Amino acid sequence: MKRKAAQRLCALLAALALSISVCAGAFAEAAPGAAASEPQSGTWQAQEEGQSGPKSEKTADSALSHQPEIPADESSLKEEGTQAGQPAEDAAGQAGAEQEAAVQAAAVPQAASLAEATGLTITADDGQPLVEGVDYELTADTATNTGGKLVVLKTERAVTVTGTSKDNYGLQVAAGVHASITFNNVTIKAPIPFDIVTNLNGTADGTPATRGYEILPEKRTSVHLTLADGSVNTLAVTPANTERPALRCGEGSVLVIDDSVWNQTAAGEAITPEQGRVPYDCTLKNGTELKQGDPLWKMDSETPGALTVNGGYCSAGIGGGPCEENGNIIFDGGSVEAHATLPNQAQAHSSGAGIGGGVGAGTGCTLEGGGLIFNGGNIKAYASYHGAGIGAGSVAGDGIHEAAALPGALENARFGLCPSGHNHGPVPGDITVNGGYIETHGDAHGNALGGSCYNANNVGHGNASVPHEIRITGGTLKPISQRSSRSYDVGALGGKVIVTGGSFPVGKYSGGVDGLSFQGASVESASGEKLTMVEIDLRDYTELLGGKVISYEVSIGGKPLEPEYGLANIIDTDGKLYFWLPKSAVGQSVEISGLKVLNTNGEEQDGEYPFVVPEVGNGNITAKRYVTFEVDENQFSEELRGQLNKRYDGIAIEWDKLTQEIAAQGIEVTKPDNEVLDEADKMTPEARRYLDKDGQPTGEMSNTAPFKNAGSYELTINSSQFATPGSEFERTFWGHRALLKAQIEPAASRVTDFIYQTTGVDQTETLTLTANVKPQAGEALTCDAPDGYVQFYINGVAVGAPVELAKLLSQTDADGYAYRTASVTLNFTQGGYPAIPSRPDGKFVIEAKHYGSTNYTDSEGTAIELDGADLPGGGLPTTDPPEVVIRPEQPGGGESGKPLEPDKVEPNPDGSGKLDSYIHDKLVRPTQPGAAFDKDDAKALINDRYVFKDNQGNLLTPGEVVIYDKDGNDITDQGIDLSKPGDYVIHVKVEDANGNSTTVDLDYIVKDPPEVSIKPGQPGEPEKDGNGEDKPGTGTLQPEDKPHQGEDGLVHQNYKDVVYEKVENVTLTQAEVEELVNGRYNIPAGSNVSVVIKDSTGKEVTGLDKSRVTHYTIEVVVTDAEGNSTTVHLRYQLYEEGTTPPAPGGSGEKGNPKTSV
Repeated sequence: MKRKAAQRLCALLAALALSISVCAGAFAEAAPGAAASEPQSGTWQAQEEGQSGPKSEKTADSALSHQPEIPADESSLKEEGTQAGQPAEDAAGQAGAEQEAAVQAAAVPQAASLAEATGLTITADDGQPLVEGVDYELTADTATNTGGKLVVLKTERAVTVTGTSKDNYGLQVAAGVHASITFNNVTIKAPIPFDIVTNLNGTADGTPATRGYEILPEKRTSVHLTLADGSVNTLAVTPANTERPALRCGEGSVLVIDDSVWNQTAAGEAITPEQGRVPYDCTLKNGTELKQGDPLWKMDSETPGALTVNGGYCSAGIGGGPCEENGNIIFDGGSVEAHATLPNQAQAHSSGAGIGGGVGAGTGCTLEGGGLIFNGGNIKAYASYHGAGIGAGSVAGDGIHEAAALPGALENARFGLCPSGHNHGPVPGDITVNGGYIETHGDAHGNALGGSCYNANNVGHGNASVPHEIRITGGTLKPISQRSSRSYDVGALGGKVIVTGGSFPVGKYSGGVDGLSFQGASVESASGEKLTMVEIDLRDYTELLGGKVISYEVSIGGKPLEPEYGLANIIDTDGKLYFWLPKSAVGQSVEISGLKVLNTNGEEQDGEYPFVVPEVGNGNITAKRYVTFEVDENQFSEELRGQLNKRYDGIAIEWDKLTQEIAAQGIEVTKPDNEVLDEADKMTPEARRYLDKDGQPTGEMSNTAPFKNAGSYELTINSSQFATPGSEFERTFWGHRALLKAQIEPAASRVTDFIYQTTGVDQTETLTLTANVKPQAGEALTCDAPDGYVQFYINGVAVGAPVELAKLLSQTDADGYAYRTASVTLNFTQGGYPAIPSRPDGKFVIEAKHYGSTNYTDSEGTAIELDGADLPGGGLPTTDPPEVVIRPEQPGGGESGKPLEPDKVEPNPDGSGKLDSYIHDKLVRPTQPGAAFDKDDAKALINDRYVFKDNQGNLLTPGEVVIYDKDGNDITDQGIDLSKPGDYVIHVKVEDANGNSTTVDLDYIVKDPPEVSIKPGQPGEPEKDGNGEDKPGTGTLQPEDKPHQGEDGLVHQNYKDVVYEKVENVTLTQAEVEELVNGRYNIPAGSNVSVVIKDSTGKEVTGLDKSRVTHYTIEVVVTDAEGNSTTVHLRYQLYEEGTTPPAPGGSGEKGNPKTSV
């Protein structure tokens, strides 16, 4: 009896399981028997591309992606009356019922829809029903025994989820799916709230991946999660001790979280920010028009949805599970709050990041398809006891629970030596903050942003020794940590923090970088310059607090920061902006100009005047403004105007004269009301030379020293006349400020007294070259002696090092001009003497050139020309780099070959007396559908085109041939696609036996000649097909040949065309014929067009006589900027009134009229 009961109980349990599998229903109720709709391809694309890598023979099937088999007798069950929507019976709970009847009742469907079964309603955004087995499946976690159940999404159609899950149901996205999911008031509290399955078999050859970068980018499981406007959503691991993330996106997968305004163009292209700004003009998917430089928050919804997540043990809130790095996770919008675990969890299990890696894992590498990227939204992250708020999980071990990786996850392989001395510390990885408002909290043993407890050095960014990057380019970041040796605000052990924009404070901690709570090797700019935090206090400007930043510009000492400093997201309620500026800013004035914000009332607020913090880094953090005033320069004396705009004369400006003349104007100001600036002693002028004499940026900062050097100046005059300490005006203003310009043109220099001296009898042992450099005659005698350099040359090649004049004594000549003497001695008896090329005439031409002066233009002395007889021993030792000759049969080679003249010849930098020459050549060829040009073709081209010879005429073999694309990337192995236009360089170097070299860079351009077509409405225009495209072979404009490479190495093509006109007593001038050509043809903009008229005998004429039956040829040559051309031979046929010209045919030869011609 007991055995029979047990058997019936087993049957009951099996039937209950079958009931769940068969009768769960569709996402949106579909009619029984409805055909399955085809899955639609998603448009979402990952932002980072992975790399190929070695494969492992090890297989790892994800239990989470396993689907239970449907029993073979399913159809018979349905035939026995099973119908959707039948009321449920709790067979197990019927006291005293027949057990066989209970088994039968359990086999009947229990719910009419997914919502009734799981609590979640899921609908397709296209309005069509979703079909079980095609778009979704139901399953249970049988691998890790969490008791969790899963709705597995298999569709790439966009879906919306609402409701509160029940019966431990969570969501899962199947391996390889590109899902688009919207959360609209979703609550999932389950062992597995949201799981993105890693597509382990998405490798190039299908073998299971062992690292994320081995999975092809297009095969990585990806989710674009949208938080519906105004919605409140929750994902929580329940029970809290379950070792799972709330939202799992592990290594090899991709997750984008956004609000209803996607950070995508209308074409679906993901927008990658630059310096906290929109990188280019674009239109978003919702139709919003954006301009380059707009703030990123313009891509945020005004009423974003919210998502709160609570992770489980040993896992991230959002990111990786135990021993699993997060995948590529991008935050584009929404209001997100992520907790690694609930508060007061067991410390040994509290080890994942709020956002990032689980225990024993970091954030991954952006070069390998991992890393965290923050572009927008309002993000808050809370660490576990040992993990980071945003960043890495702690070490697994050393007293912290060593949880096992989840089935189907890529177990972290990025480890290094941790501070405990063990070699299992996880590498923290890469984090990028481009925009948004991010508040992140560290805990006792983890950083707010970056590393965590017992992490390894943060290195391995593409190379084992290269630090991973915490890169901040914009946005507002608020890191909050314990500020101790175990918990820093920002950074990671051994890594570096790169800051090019954004606003974020870092608290003080004596053990951190520069006494701040920074962990790592350095805090630096993109160029590697060390940075310091500059704090600007705006608390007195209540109208700005909490406002979204629209724009600002940062200047240091009057010099705009380059590159442009990245935009912060908001001015936080603490009323401060925090800039990370070069340490050279310390002691300088920092100015924030053009500050505009959108205040909390939705109104654009203009800072009106620039905010200035004088002498930052000395405890000064208060920002005040200057009221600007205008100076009437027309009232300046002639003497003062002559100081502000003049030719360099060596005399500095008189500041006192400037301030006195400004004060004398009695300038009225707007604040304080009805006041006048008239006190010269309260005015402080300063100047910044922003351009040098050549118009190039100097990078100089403002200073109060009187200026005199050549260049363009910005003058600032600050007045403190009304900034009386304690006054109402002084509370918010430093004073008044005026801006002026000044210009000092360079003077001319000259090289004089240029001589040579030699020693030696049978050979030239030494050669001494000497020259003086002074102002040109006619310049002011008050000019300083020229600075800069003098370089001596022999036969066009620099000999000796440049002589720096500023280090030499300034002297005065008989005319009163200050000068300096440059000299160099060349020793030909010792090794290392200069390499001098020979000349065909055997002469030695010696030159002295002056360049690089602050206040003078360049100059050179009269060249000294020597024969061998002028030098001891009959001359100087010479050498020559290899010669390169274009072969006669090659384009540009002519009949006998063409030697190529070097663009540059210079001594080899090793000082060994060898010469290096550099040659540029160019070839243009037409495109060729389906064709390619590989490295063997490149090698053959070099050998066919050139002859390489040394200075004795011996043939030389060129070295390795390399192909570069237009960006300088080596594409030798990839080759050139000849089916489309492109610019390339074929690079080769040849050396002779003495080590002299010649480098040839052949510009290899794939391009078609200019496209010329007949304009619509003109006689002979082509016929159109059903798509409005020209039908091939129709119209009068027809090719005479194919695009081809000419003897000049350029691309050309010839066409013929014909028009028919009646005879009339009119003569068209050259200008009228050119007008006819312009009206008939579409010609590419920027082309050069020549028009030649020829009569029927081929003779060139200046007009076109239409008074008789004849024909003319109008030759139209259209040439692009490189010289490639298209030539049209237009036959202009005249016929008599009364004869019938034929309709234009397929070519210029068809349909000649019946005339006497």
